[in-house]
Amino acid sequence: MAPSFVRDARGTRYRLGELAGKGGQALVYRLPGRSDWLAKIYHHADGQTENKLAWMIANPPEDPSQKINHASIAWPTRLVYAERRFAGYLMPYIHGAVPLLRVFNPRLRRRTFPNFNERYQVNTAHNIAAALGALHERGYVVGDLNESNILVTPATLVTMIDTDSFQVVARTRLGLAKLYPCPVGKVEYLPPELQGKKLAGIERRPEHDRFALGVLIFQLLMEGSHPFRAKWTGPGEKPGMQERIARGWFPYQDRPPRHIEPALRLEDLHPELVGLFKRCFILGHRNAEARPAPAEWERGLENADRALQPCGKGHYFGRHLSECPACLRLSPTSRPVRVAPGPPGSRPRPSPSFPSAPPQAPARSLFPPVRLPVGLRGRAAWVRQNIIARPAGRILAAGGLGLLIGAILGNSFPAEILGGTFGLAAGLVSGTLVGETIRKTFGWPTFWSAVGALLGIFLAGGLSAPFWSWGISALALGLMGWTIGRYGNQPGWTLLWTLGGAIGGWLAGRAVAGLPASSWAGGSLSGGSLAVLTASIYTLWRKYV
Repeated sequence: MAPSFVRDARGTRYRLGELAGKGGQALVYRLPGRSDWLAKIYHHADGQTENKLAWMIANPPEDPSQKINHASIAWPTRLVYAERRFAGYLMPYIHGAVPLLRVFNPRLRRRTFPNFNERYQVNTAHNIAAALGALHERGYVVGDLNESNILVTPATLVTMIDTDSFQVVARTRLGLAKLYPCPVGKVEYLPPELQGKKLAGIERRPEHDRFALGVLIFQLLMEGSHPFRAKWTGPGEKPGMQERIARGWFPYQDRPPRHIEPALRLEDLHPELVGLFKRCFILGHRNAEARPAPAEWERGLENADRALQPCGKGHYFGRHLSECPACLRLSPTSRPVRVAPGPPGSRPRPSPSFPSAPPQAPARSLFPPVRLPVGLRGRAAWVRQNIIARPAGRILAAGGLGLLIGAILGNSFPAEILGGTFGLAAGLVSGTLVGETIRKTFGWPTFWSAVGALLGIFLAGGLSAPFWSWGISALALGLMGWTIGRYGNQPGWTLLWTLGGAIGGWLAGRAVAGLPASSWAGGSLSGGSLAVLTASIYTLWRKYV
């Protein structure tokens, strides 16, 4: 049974009013006398949720609509307690907003917001991209981004709700990190790499949100149609949505899959938006990082908005078209309205429109992407997904590469060949497997990798046998190399320093190894640098191939 009132950490008392919403985990109440707030009270509150929300309250994103006193993200504001036990939190209440479904569904939109035209839909899509971009800038991932957790006002302002389900990585001053995952997701908005997976054990990435963002924008601009909705001309029943997304059956390809035909005309949209959709659902199927970032959608939607022109029946359509698609859909037997292009400033705008943040250029790497031939590209993707992505495949790949490099660089000493091979395999494989295990269990990859590196170096320095010094120092530096490659914020600089450190360490190690009394030091430096070099190659493969 829910309490009748709650208190925050300062002792301020809040009386719970009428029920505003309910779910499987919590109830949402209005607060009498505080019309701009809601209280979300959990059925079974726990310490993990309290810690997660406390971190979110202390580290809010920069709301892009804050200047116009609107919350585009219903962020937790205060924790509340009942009988000194954690009960839930307070959040903003958005008046007059409806779920996004009632905006992109044509029938529901005509009943809810009859004045919403194509320009309003473009503005709504822009505002969703701006809100998601603000979250990604602060390291948050929505995870379960779908039409039910986004609200829209008559002025095209949006608000993301259910923020307590977002994936959060909470960090302390000591560099420790705790992962609070998002264990749920709707099939229609999950990217192909997550279809059919158990989400509770997967760390969600911004690229996963980008797929869902592309789906939402497509639905807004294409009359509620899902991007993977298509006409099925093959035998039997049409494959389900999960299979179509997993196979990448986007029907608007230059050569669509067999038995798949588009249901609508993608060319009715602005050419820049068409390119973004194809990047999201065609290139993004093979490489998740190719999916457009929120800032790219913002720029594309702004350009599409500037290119809209009115027709004589209250619709808007792109200047690259000579006829109004909305008129054609409503009256397919009659001739669509034609208009002459007018000056850009002659178009009425929905008021008030959401002022978006200045677009930011996407981060660029120092190294351009490697473009493989089409035939090799498919084989490389298969190798990466079916071999490199599996623990057994990483062991084989690391062991084989370690044997080759160790044999080339240490061919004068059989013990160095054996030690170098062991060190390379141990460094990369243990760095990957141990790092991933600790990350999923504790969320402290950087901390444990640094501890492993220091222990490995100290142990290597205390042992005189070249075999063991190679192995231990390579294992430790392999952990550190994998962590740098996996968590570096600037891929170009990470690669540059990692490769430079590997080459420099190898040269220094070979020089020191020439001294009779310092064979262990040379072995340690050489083995460690080779492990880092292997981790660099692995990082390159994951990023560009």
